[in-house]
Amino acid sequence: MGSKDEEASEITNTDPTMSGISDIPQLSKEQPVFDIEEVQLQFDLNHSLHKLCVKNNVMYLLEDNYVYKINLEYPSEVKQLSLPSGTDSKITDSWLHPNGLHLVIRTNNNNYYYLHESYNDFKLLPRLKGMDIKFVVFPNSSEYKESTGDFLMGTKDGSVYIGNIKHHESGHDKKRDDKYVKLVYKQPQPILGLTYTNNDLQINLFTGDQLLIWDCFDNTYAELIKVFKMKPKAVTIPKSNNMPPVFESNAYYFTYLVSPANEIYSNDPELCLSKTEKLNFMNDSVSTYTNSLIITAHHLIALNKDHDKLYIHNKLANSKPIVLDVKESLQKNEKLLGITADYAKMTYWLYSSDSIYELVINNESTSVWYNYYKLGKYEKALNCLEDPDSKNYFKKDMVLVKQGYDYLQKGGFGIDFADEDIDQDLFNLQIKGIRILGQSSEPFEKVCLMLLNLQQPLIDDDRAKRNYSSDKLLVEYLLVKFKIAKTIERSRIRVIILSTWIIELMLRTTYALENEVNLQTSSEAPITRKDDSTQKNFEKSRSMLKSLDNQFENFLSQNYKILDTKTVYQVISNLHYPSKLIYFAELIKDYGFILNYYIDIEDWDNALKTLIKIYTVSETHNVDIIYKKSAVLLINSPKLTVDTWLKFPSLNYEKLLPAILIFNKNNHALSLADNPSIPFLSKVIYDKGIKDKALNNCYLSLLITYPFNDDNTKKRCTRYIVKFLNYAKSESINNSKKLSMYSADFILRLCINHKQYQPAVLILINDMGLYEQALKLSIDNELTELAEFVLKKYEESILNSGDFELVGEDYELVYDKMETEDINSVSKIKLEEDNFSSRKKLLMMFAKYIIDGICQGKEFEILDIVGDDKESNILVSQNNGSEKQNGDTVKDVTNDLIDSMSKTDNSVIREINSSKLNKALRYLLNLSFGNNSNSNIITLKDLLPLFPESIMINNFKDEIVKSLNQYNTRINQLSSEMQESLNITHNLKNQIKESRKRGTRGKIYTIIEPGEPCKLCQNLLINKNFVCFPNCHHNFHKDCLVKYYLKSKSDYRFKKIFQDFKKNTNVSNKEELDDIMLKECVLCNDGNISTIDANLIDIDRNKSELQEWQL
Repeated sequence: MGSKDEEASEITNTDPTMSGISDIPQLSKEQPVFDIEEVQLQFDLNHSLHKLCVKNNVMYLLEDNYVYKINLEYPSEVKQLSLPSGTDSKITDSWLHPNGLHLVIRTNNNNYYYLHESYNDFKLLPRLKGMDIKFVVFPNSSEYKESTGDFLMGTKDGSVYIGNIKHHESGHDKKRDDKYVKLVYKQPQPILGLTYTNNDLQINLFTGDQLLIWDCFDNTYAELIKVFKMKPKAVTIPKSNNMPPVFESNAYYFTYLVSPANEIYSNDPELCLSKTEKLNFMNDSVSTYTNSLIITAHHLIALNKDHDKLYIHNKLANSKPIVLDVKESLQKNEKLLGITADYAKMTYWLYSSDSIYELVINNESTSVWYNYYKLGKYEKALNCLEDPDSKNYFKKDMVLVKQGYDYLQKGGFGIDFADEDIDQDLFNLQIKGIRILGQSSEPFEKVCLMLLNLQQPLIDDDRAKRNYSSDKLLVEYLLVKFKIAKTIERSRIRVIILSTWIIELMLRTTYALENEVNLQTSSEAPITRKDDSTQKNFEKSRSMLKSLDNQFENFLSQNYKILDTKTVYQVISNLHYPSKLIYFAELIKDYGFILNYYIDIEDWDNALKTLIKIYTVSETHNVDIIYKKSAVLLINSPKLTVDTWLKFPSLNYEKLLPAILIFNKNNHALSLADNPSIPFLSKVIYDKGIKDKALNNCYLSLLITYPFNDDNTKKRCTRYIVKFLNYAKSESINNSKKLSMYSADFILRLCINHKQYQPAVLILINDMGLYEQALKLSIDNELTELAEFVLKKYEESILNSGDFELVGEDYELVYDKMETEDINSVSKIKLEEDNFSSRKKLLMMFAKYIIDGICQGKEFEILDIVGDDKESNILVSQNNGSEKQNGDTVKDVTNDLIDSMSKTDNSVIREINSSKLNKALRYLLNLSFGNNSNSNIITLKDLLPLFPESIMINNFKDEIVKSLNQYNTRINQLSSEMQESLNITHNLKNQIKESRKRGTRGKIYTIIEPGEPCKLCQNLLINKNFVCFPNCHHNFHKDCLVKYYLKSKSDYRFKKIFQDFKKNTNVSNKEELDDIMLKECVLCNDGNISTIDANLIDIDRNKSELQEWQL
């Protein structure tokens, strides 16, 4: 094992040629270009220029008595200003604010004048009069537009003053601009330099051999007063002997040059970095004139004592300066007066008494980068190479390679620390270095092999540490290369390869750290001592593990869109990291993979949560996987699964039916209350309003075929089935398309096969209209109440069968004014005849079943509700005024009949309970008395043939008596009506004879009295077309007559012709209708005789009123 120095030497061979750049000497000789360009003025200076001030693109040219102001952004606009008239003063010095808005000049008689940007004339500053000011230091800010701000003034006698000048608007010329001038510091030696540095947070004062330094928070008056009361920090500087020093400041850094030794003192970082103590003027010296030194970004430019050369010193390289001979750019016999700089705009100027020149610097940082490179200041070297030049690429690459290896070496890369843990700060330097190498063109194979060789274990205990360090550095290197491949190279293949390697390395490192942490936390771990070092290592391992996990997740979250999904899945799966698999799948929204994973590990809760994400997150609602996994989820977590399904606003529920059927097949022993599939289907049907035939068939099939463990379960299933059938019927009534909600034939067969007779009967009635089959099914299975229900339902259907709509052209005078119910009454006539026979047939079937059952000794619960004769006698006619002797006569005849028959077969009669027969007869006759008829459908004579021959008639003597009394009453009523009709007929014949006699004597006229009404509607007669009958003087509206005939129950011919007229409106039909209406008066004709037996209340239309009359 080698020493640390030997191991470190392996990576110190960082000669730039290793990175592919062999022309370093040539690169180091590259120099910036300095050109002198003359400025063309629009006026002649006449050799009178004394000084040039340029700040913030504002130039002031100072002559003896005049000042020229030029805004360099608009150089054609020149403003000339003169000193106040009446003075023989000459300008001797000037100071310009860094923002170029405020100018202070000094004259030879120590008067000071102020010029604001907006002024057209100078204003005297009386507070400064007589002061010998050498330095004026303004705050370096462009915010001071109205005033100069609080500035410093240094005098020749060593005093420092604070002043403030504020301009006034026009009209206030008499007001002073100098607000105040205050002495704040005094020392005996003359001031050789005064400036703000460090962004105006430090004040520097140069005296004979000292630099005095004050730190301040700002440059306000109060702060400056407080600062100068404090003792300054004193620094010894080179002392100037015979020649005055040269001082220059750019508001950030200062430079103090002492002649003739050319010693320099500065706080410029580049000069400090190069440790330059003297400037080389090559047997020449700098001019001691005030404006003889300027500071650029990377150079010091000094004017020599003869004012014919510029010495340009590189601040970073303590080498020979660049000598620029200015005589070649000047006119003959012309001599420079000084140089100045606009530090805000980085422009540099030279001036003579007759001309102005600009010093243009190109590629100033061309050679500076190499100086930084040699000094190890790689960041600054890179900053100098920011220009996107093709040559700069190789330079930057050289800097990056050197910088990367330098950081690795400083971080202790490759050094064996043995039992010592590497410091995190040192390791961070290694990470920084390897990242920088990743940005360079250093061969990929070289760096990777260097990092992989680091994994060779030196000692067994150090294996994990070395592997982690190597893998961590390799990951960081690959991450940089991956970013380049993704953003710059845009190489899909490189992205896939690098990302795969990065993921594998991260997970392998994570695995190693997890093992180490688990080993330290395990109680079985062979720990010899539990000291602070062990605990520290444990915490460090946990911290590294957490950091690596975060880095892995960040890598996936930032790049998952460009990674190869299959490759990432394969890598993570091979390394057995399911949590990372789920995290990646979550990122790419591969919820199908997540769902399959949770199903494989039987984590049903998370599987169902994933199911919700599949539905909600998927933009296209691609929910096929919900149906594919429905069976396995329902079987293993039925309650949560159906609850999850119900949360989805819309699904194709038909695709869930296979899962539901499989669940019910596998759980046939499950009770109905514990089966969640039945409530699910119920909620889908009722709450969500899904009308899918397959869904409904499945729901009904499950209920019909459900294994019944007890009667309660069967009753519940029946109740659910009946509820659905009633719901389906109501929906079909509301649905204009009359679409069936389920397969009636299929469900009917299931109901019959599984003895669900009540639903079967409902299907036969509601969907098929097969009342006879429904009744037969009920009777065959001895369901008496269900059979009675069928009869009542048939009666209800008869009541609701009158809802018809007539379409087409109707009788031209009547149809458009008639009510629908009047027209429909025509269509009811034929139905009444058909319904009567059908109903009678059903009643006879039911009656035969009841009578046979009683004869066989069966018990019927429905008969128990039938009362005694006095309470339930509804067979008696509504006309209870029949004469008592008629009843007695009939009763006597009946008694004789019964007595003659009662002697036969008494043994059978004793076996039959006569009360049951009486109840049965009363029940049947009561049942046959429908709500829509005023008489029984079946009578006693219809029922008698149903009894066996062995049954004696005296068992129901009372019923026979009542029936015969009813017939007798009806016969008497008909007799009186016939007599009355005969009388009316006789009277009418006499009237006709009289009419004919009058007809032979002349015409008969009918007089319509004013306000005479229609005899049918009682409205004014002449408002509509009307018909007059002169014989009886009865007058009617024509449409009223039509309504009357349509309502009539006897005149079938008119109704038939009217129906034909609606279908075919020909003339013959119209004339035939007119002949019928004009033939005879509807109030006094023969047809009125048929209305004698009509009810006072129309049963069809006034049911509520009829109920009020019931006892």
